[in-house]
Amino acid sequence: PKGWRIELVDKPDRQQVQVMWGQAAVPASHADHLPLTIALTAFGGGAMKATLMDEVRSKRGLAYGAYMGLGSQRGPAAVRGWASTGTERAVTTLKLVLRLFRQLGKGGLTEERFRFFQGYLAAGYGPATDDPGARLLARVRADINGLPTDWVDTYPERVRAVTLDDVNRAIRTHLTPDHLAITLVGTASELVPLLEKAKIDRGAIDVVPYDSY
Repeated sequence: PKGWRIELVDKPDRQQVQVMWGQAAVPASHADHLPLTIALTAFGGGAMKATLMDEVRSKRGLAYGAYMGLGSQRGPAAVRGWASTGTERAVTTLKLVLRLFRQLGKGGLTEERFRFFQGYLAAGYGPATDDPGARLLARVRADINGLPTDWVDTYPERVRAVTLDDVNRAIRTHLTPDHLAITLVGTASELVPLLEKAKIDRGAIDVVPYDSY
């Protein structure tokens, strides 16, 4: 979409709001997939030092968790972020995560954060594929995604071969923080006034009944 387009899935009488935002990105076989994976692990991975977890949960207590990651598939994959929070905090949370994503798009990663999350990603791959079923699944996924036959065995080395310049160039090239699809699942009668109060153009909000799918 051009700009920020919000689809508000209206589910009456909800106590909580699911917030999702994202964009299309690169296939798993693209040279920038690994650099973007490192960038988004630093920004929205599950580690408490990831930007979203630190800013949304640890510092402000707006949500139990906030995440963002890059899918892995043969065709263009999705960069997707998500968080769940109370209705009264939903717009504040949305504004915060979008502001942080903009900062990532403009500033990239520092050397310190790049090194930490590069090591975190490389070191975590072994335990994630340490049983036969997990390794089989990883190999099948790699084959489906058009990756080299040695991808699973060489993944940590490939991650460690990525440079900070690779990561920040990939961020500048592929991330579009000013052009995102945004979905909120909540109660429209409560959320629309909050969005309008936050200066979001009513014309950028599409309200869709939850049972229309």
